[in-house]
Amino acid sequence: MGGNFADQDYWINLSSDRKGLTLARALFGIWINVFAAIVAACGRQLYRTHVKNRLLANQSSVNLWQVTPPAVVSEVFGSHRVLWRAIKHRDVLFVMTACLCIGSALLSAAATAISNRVIRYNTPVRVSTLSGRLVTHEHSSISGALVNITTRINRLNAAAMPLDQMLDFVPNDEDQWVYVESQWNNTWRGSCQSNVIRGAVLQVFPTTADDFQTQVPGLATYLPNWATVNASKQGAAYDGFYDGAAANGTGSWTDLVAFYLFGDWSPEFEPHSYPASIQVAMVNFLAHHVARGNDTVMFQQTNFTSDIHTATCNFQNSSPGNNNQAYPSTHNYDNAVGNIANVFQRSITDTSIAKQPVTQPTGNEMLRAWQAFVSVKDSQYDLVVQRPVSNINQVFQMRLSVLVASLVIPLAFLIAAFAWRPKEQIFLPSSANDWTTLMVKEHFRDGTELRRRNVSGYLWNWRNLTFEKDASIGPRSDEGKAY
Repeated sequence: MGGNFADQDYWINLSSDRKGLTLARALFGIWINVFAAIVAACGRQLYRTHVKNRLLANQSSVNLWQVTPPAVVSEVFGSHRVLWRAIKHRDVLFVMTACLCIGSALLSAAATAISNRVIRYNTPVRVSTLSGRLVTHEHSSISGALVNITTRINRLNAAAMPLDQMLDFVPNDEDQWVYVESQWNNTWRGSCQSNVIRGAVLQVFPTTADDFQTQVPGLATYLPNWATVNASKQGAAYDGFYDGAAANGTGSWTDLVAFYLFGDWSPEFEPHSYPASIQVAMVNFLAHHVARGNDTVMFQQTNFTSDIHTATCNFQNSSPGNNNQAYPSTHNYDNAVGNIANVFQRSITDTSIAKQPVTQPTGNEMLRAWQAFVSVKDSQYDLVVQRPVSNINQVFQMRLSVLVASLVIPLAFLIAAFAWRPKEQIFLPSSANDWTTLMVKEHFRDGTELRRRNVSGYLWNWRNLTFEKDASIGPRSDEGKAY
């Protein structure tokens, strides 16, 4: 069963089947109507028992119009003067009973709205044992994993996984896990910063090389110094769309987002070794209506203005040599930045084709894509383990206080109505039929003893009676004559 505290109440779990939510609300709505009927009927019965006991004890007479309190809103309007008289004469029990009956009727009318508030769909977070994969320090690249990386990005975003960690354990993406610091001991941790430079002036040059030093040297102004030193420690990738061949047969880039990724670990390690720390940087700019080169040259020399998004991280390895740790320090920069660019390719290209302003990925978005890429790349081996991780449980819940009240209150009224009964039966008109029968009996003065259980039979015996205006009475009279 289980449950949790929220909104100053305790909510109990009913089921994880969302289809059951509609059924539960409908059933509780029906129960509210039953609840209202029990409370109104028993409350009215208790008041009438009080009246009967007064009559049987010969303590006092009871005003004829206060024998039966109004039970529904229409009766309040019909007998508002009687109710006002009771208020004026401080007939507290009559007024309270009338209010109880009317309140029950209003409660019944609002059953659907109340049920929707009392029963809700919720996603409480609890620690669960989840299956996942251990990563390994063995894979330097991965291809054809766009769906896996995109799915992982969405899962990491939903879990609020910090950007400054590399995962050693990757829960299944189907699980709704969330990050809780105390449950994770990732080997790679560090600090990351993102930044955006608005309206930077850049110049691109025609070159067959992909390093920024020869392609767009002005980018060095916006990069950390270590990323500008060694042109071999970087990778580049591009997302964009071009059209309209120019006179030189090259055309122009309608929009092109250029991505660069830089890495450094010192001292320099061979592939598959375990550095104690690494530095990573990413940057992108947008070439809008920039001259395109031929098949081997990305650009023609062009000056342009673009926002520049950057992200830099410093990571430390708390357990060098442990094989079950992430492997971010690969030398395959092109594979890493290519997988990052693939994440944004479709949205950039579609936006450019539609001639809409292209939105560049932010520094944090590039970091998340890189984090997801590393976790997918390093968890290719089927090393399944289970660990306790906070997980979102999708359940529909009900307020415990309302459930208890909806059971206890009608039970208390039923017990009171059953326990406090008059010692002797005495007829008091209640329904319209009761009052009609009383009128007929009084009209014929037949002396028949009339009890509640005889009302139906009495009316049947006089079923041919009619009600019509007495011709001898003036037009303003509403008296009737029985035949």
